[in-house]
Amino acid sequence: MSLLLYINGEKADTEPGQVIAQTRQVNDLNSLEDRQASYTNKFKLPKTANNLRIMNFLTETGNDSDVPYRKNDCSLYSESGECFVYNGWAQITDSGDDFDVVIYDGIIDLYKAIENKNLSDLDLSELEHLKSVHAIKDSWTQNKPYRYIAADYNGSTGKPNGYLQGLTIRDPKLDADYLIPSVNVAWLWDKIFTTYGITYEGSVFNTEDFKNLWMTYPKGVSPEDSEEDVFENDPDEMGYETNGTYTRTYYVGYNAWQTNNLQSLIQNRHLKVSEAGYYRIEVAGKITAYNFYNQLKRFRLFLGKNSAFLSSQAVLPWRIVADRLQSGVPFDLKSVIRLDAGDSICLMISKSANEGSTHGFAVNSVEDFSLKLVKINQDEYDFTIPFASFSIRDFLKEVIQRFALTLFKDKYTQKYTFYTLQEQLNGGNAVDWSKKFSKKKSEKYVYGSYAKTNWYRYKYNAADEDFNDGAIEVNNELLPESKNVFTSKIYSPERIRTRYLSAMRNVYKMWEKEQEEVTDEETGETELVTKYKSLSGRYYFLRCMSINRDVVLKSRLLQEEITSTFVYAESFRKLSFSDIMQTYYKPIHTLLQKALMVTAELYLTDADIANFDFKKLYYIEQLSGYFIMNKINNYIPGKPVTCELVKVHLSPQDVAVPPQIKIDKVIVTGYTAAIYFSINMAGASLVLLQYSPANQDNWQQVNSASPTSPSVYFSANGSGNYKIRLQVSEEFTGVTHTSQTVTITIPSNTTIYL
Repeated sequence: MSLLLYINGEKADTEPGQVIAQTRQVNDLNSLEDRQASYTNKFKLPKTANNLRIMNFLTETGNDSDVPYRKNDCSLYSESGECFVYNGWAQITDSGDDFDVVIYDGIIDLYKAIENKNLSDLDLSELEHLKSVHAIKDSWTQNKPYRYIAADYNGSTGKPNGYLQGLTIRDPKLDADYLIPSVNVAWLWDKIFTTYGITYEGSVFNTEDFKNLWMTYPKGVSPEDSEEDVFENDPDEMGYETNGTYTRTYYVGYNAWQTNNLQSLIQNRHLKVSEAGYYRIEVAGKITAYNFYNQLKRFRLFLGKNSAFLSSQAVLPWRIVADRLQSGVPFDLKSVIRLDAGDSICLMISKSANEGSTHGFAVNSVEDFSLKLVKINQDEYDFTIPFASFSIRDFLKEVIQRFALTLFKDKYTQKYTFYTLQEQLNGGNAVDWSKKFSKKKSEKYVYGSYAKTNWYRYKYNAADEDFNDGAIEVNNELLPESKNVFTSKIYSPERIRTRYLSAMRNVYKMWEKEQEEVTDEETGETELVTKYKSLSGRYYFLRCMSINRDVVLKSRLLQEEITSTFVYAESFRKLSFSDIMQTYYKPIHTLLQKALMVTAELYLTDADIANFDFKKLYYIEQLSGYFIMNKINNYIPGKPVTCELVKVHLSPQDVAVPPQIKIDKVIVTGYTAAIYFSINMAGASLVLLQYSPANQDNWQQVNSASPTSPSVYFSANGSGNYKIRLQVSEEFTGVTHTSQTVTITIPSNTTIYL
């Protein structure tokens, strides 16, 4: 049976009866790894005239083909027209008489899109702002992607619990100079996918847990910091490499300058800095570049690092400033970089990475060119500065791990669906494949590389802390004792909480407090003064809750003050890993207690492979259960294929999707009941409490509470048994969701956990 192979939109020649074995797999539960893409075995492609043309004459003498270095779109069809791979990746190498080809598909698209990318590579201009008391209040009253969440960041707090004036406690006064902005995780998540032309969906993204998740700016910014111009060239005295040959890469040089606070300027090309920190490079001008045939060519600007005394062709790209710039068109670019003391950078011009094969590349002119290197002003909140050290892959992993997500790519589009463990292991999506069963080959009783105790850990400011960590316990004596499954880049708040805004709240350490003796020059008296040393690299996740009370925001350094009628205060609700384990990891905990991986042969067809859905469970009567398909190994049409199956041991309670609103606990004290609840949805309106006599369905509304409140109260006028329940509506759709019903006895002193 022949297979139809298309590379870069053109049909390739394959040998008659060519066998291309396919391996289908999805990423393991709640993991994100490139190795989990689907792929084919390595197969040979003959060097026919047609195939050589498709490869741009790769391996031919004098060729300039870029096929081995770029993404080669690839589609694979069966003879009957079943689509196995649509717009996958073909990796092509030379094997002498033939080409060697491997095809990758699935999650490889997402992985390659974000490979070596940091959060600073996104357009974060909506986060840029100058800090002021008005900017802080605006983040509370306007729909911005960042918010100043009121918390103790271990800096000066002002008088967050109010202050005494006469016999009256006045409104809290918050020290605005030591508040830190946080970016909304949902906004940042969406920014990643839209930037790379990828769409996504999943019920978890509509939950309150996801929508109300924030990540702090990771540095305690000292208000006294200032911005410094380090270097600026004289545009009238511009230099660039003109060696008269059609090379691929050119140095930009500087014959004169207006500002030079560098440690040194090497060869008038390499800017060497004396201090470590974040720098902004600003480049503007117009560059004209041609090829041999006098055709305008697109080009890119990149930075080389610590490349002094190298030829231009030997300088490797360290940071791409911009790619696919149009020849002869003015540009104005900015890029934020992190340098250590003694590092040097140079600006290079080269052929665009996506230009494909060209006949030479030459820079003809550089006009009105200016380059400026600025040491960042820390008063200006530009999230690209610290986010240069946070990879997009790590950020996605943080979210995936916290919500126990598995991701699935649509075959024909750049769309990913994210399932929670509860959704993936829901028996309602099962397919009966009993008729496809051939034989069982083997069993294993360990899933993945888990241990008896599998830790999910935060980073901590103090050594040997673990109070916000969580673990999955596996009852298997043959496993190793302990393993760190996931170590987060996110810091935990401090163990000891502090009183802030009239409640005990978490401390997110952004400053280190130091006591210094200060001597008064006139009196000679000394006193201890608290100094605040800024910390960096402290990313925290937190939530916010609205508190309706008057607060005063005051900046001592800017001498500004403003009043607000409400404030967003910090919350760490359901963010400890022990809480996350309880909320999202119960199904995997149950699955691991009696882990069973079965290797079996199944009779699958081309249609089965082409339309396979890893999101479903598969029931096989001969194996007496439901299974997750972990891997389809080396499928060849017309032959039974070996499959790795993971048995699912779950009760209906384990696989049920979490309710939108749930009563967690009821504390009855005499004639009053406190009903504690959790909400699993975004955009929730007022929570309504309803009650009815236990032997009736005569529901009446008696109280309400904010969705961000932990509880609502019920007071009964008489004794007896009562039913209570909660209702909440979606703000924009008006859809109403109802909690479970709980029966209580009045009067009593009882605590009910649910």
